[in-house]
Amino acid sequence: MNNAMLASDDANICDRTATMLMSLGWEVYVISAEELLHDNLSVEVPQLILVDIEMKNGVGFDLILRARRRFPDAFIIAATRGGDRDLWPGLVDMCGADRYLVGPVSRTKLASQIDVAVSRGQLHEDTPITLVSSCC
Repeated sequence: MNNAMLASDDANICDRTATMLMSLGWEVYVISAEELLHDNLSVEVPQLILVDIEMKNGVGFDLILRARRRFPDAFIIAATRGGDRDLWPGLVDMCGADRYLVGPVSRTKLASQIDVAVSRGQLHEDTPITLVSSCC
């Protein structure tokens, strides 16, 4: 099974997004921002990392930087909660994210991002993804 790491400071968003990822065949580790900021975090190496960039004090961008250094081969998606700022796509790219996903995050949007990564050879998965047009 594939390992995904999810970081957000909003419990409702974490629960909903984790459920979507699990329905796509991913084992999901939900972590707090503080956990990823510390180098002593003990987790299996994730293939996929999804970071909520709208966390307080801009910590989402810092998490992307740290995740890229710590897990250089992981596929990192920077996601918004529904907003989009003109500068954010460039910032997440500079921080090391592979993709920028404007929220609200849905199962279909996640599957699409993962499919693109697989087709480009940026992500390898054990479980096939099936696009479903239902909203979670």
